[in-house]
Amino acid sequence: MAARVAVAALGWGGTILIARELGREAFGQFTLVFGLLGMLSIITDLGVGRVALRGMIGAGEDAARYAGSYVVLRACLGLVGYGVVLSFVTLSGYPAVVIQATAVAGLVVVLATPSHAYEVAFQATDRLTLLALASIVGQMAQLALTVALVFGGGTLVWLTVPAVAKEALVLLWKAPMAHRLVEFRYLIDRRIWGQLFREAVPLSLGTAMVTLYYRLDFVMLSKLDDFAAVGVYGVAYRFADVAHFVPSAVSVAILASLVRAWPDDADECRTIIRRAASLLAVVGGLVITQVVVFAPDVLDLLYGNDYATGAAAARILILGEGAAFLSSLAFACLVATGRHRGYPIVTLTGLAVNVVLNIVLIPRYSFEGAAYATLVTEVLVAILMWRLVASIAPLRPLGLLPTAKVIPLAIVSGLVGLAVASVAPWLVGAAVTTGCYLALAHLARLAGPEGLRALVTS
Repeated sequence: MAARVAVAALGWGGTILIARELGREAFGQFTLVFGLLGMLSIITDLGVGRVALRGMIGAGEDAARYAGSYVVLRACLGLVGYGVVLSFVTLSGYPAVVIQATAVAGLVVVLATPSHAYEVAFQATDRLTLLALASIVGQMAQLALTVALVFGGGTLVWLTVPAVAKEALVLLWKAPMAHRLVEFRYLIDRRIWGQLFREAVPLSLGTAMVTLYYRLDFVMLSKLDDFAAVGVYGVAYRFADVAHFVPSAVSVAILASLVRAWPDDADECRTIIRRAASLLAVVGGLVITQVVVFAPDVLDLLYGNDYATGAAAARILILGEGAAFLSSLAFACLVATGRHRGYPIVTLTGLAVNVVLNIVLIPRYSFEGAAYATLVTEVLVAILMWRLVASIAPLRPLGLLPTAKVIPLAIVSGLVGLAVASVAPWLVGAAVTTGCYLALAHLARLAGPEGLRALVTS
């Protein structure tokens, strides 16, 4: 998780430089390009990434064949995804500069798709520290190249190159390291591919819906409003994007443990889930409090007045991300227990609601309307996801109600910070908010009887 946060912070730094260099309209185009690439996981993953770990752990002597065939499959899907996104921007009538930027940035998909496939080796052997180091080094290289291009007067197309360079570096690191952890036999095994696809059908449908409602608002904004609105929305969305690294990291970290414990040790599964929920509550509450209280100040400091209008959208989106924290944990539970058949119905419902709300709200409220649509969608999906988890009898009772204490703690801490910021610099108020929140979280035993110590002790 620390590595994910570090990567998010470094990536955010690069985005700040690019936003200031390009201006709102060109940055809106930049945001659209990478938003489209984010949507490509519909094709490049198809849900197989979520079930590959479980399949490899249970493959026994065929684990090497299984792992190698999975990497080949993901590499093929990456090439297909690149062709799809390039065709889409060409046929959709976007400006030539957007098509050119997509052609370069799309190489990220070609490289990152097989790179992500190698992660099963690190997860299966619980060697996530190695994976974390690769991510940090790659992101540092991307930031360094971004800084060089910005100071050299980089254009939209050139500023997509650092992301490609990062993925190339990470792939060159991951592949040989993964081979030291497990064996890979590279081949096209239609039996394994068929098994992956059959198992992944519910996840692939569900993941497609999630990816669409996460990224479709950028495309809809570009068509229902303009690139400047996309740029401001992209800056506001960055708060949620950075925060999302936390539940993503936690889900990755607990998935293998849940798979090994289920179904023989339901008590251990509940312990893992409660521990993860406590960590997400502590971190999520702090992040949401800081953004809600200090979003205008942070935007002004980092991006300048051009993007200050995105403060309200940032606040709305970070509240939605709080619901996404819950959804990510629920998703890990469903995958580990093999109870993900209802997942597509939940996400299809979320997508339908999101599209309708965007059509209604964007013409009237622009990027703030898109933010409200995202908030409603995230809350709805979180509720439906946890209904699915609650239906798994061996996991009941989950005992997650104590984490709700985060709400009053966040409110009190936010009010204290706001009061301090009214008589002192806002950075002082932010520091006081953090201290107050952590102290209250510890005293309220938000993470368990040991207080915050429970998050770092076994």
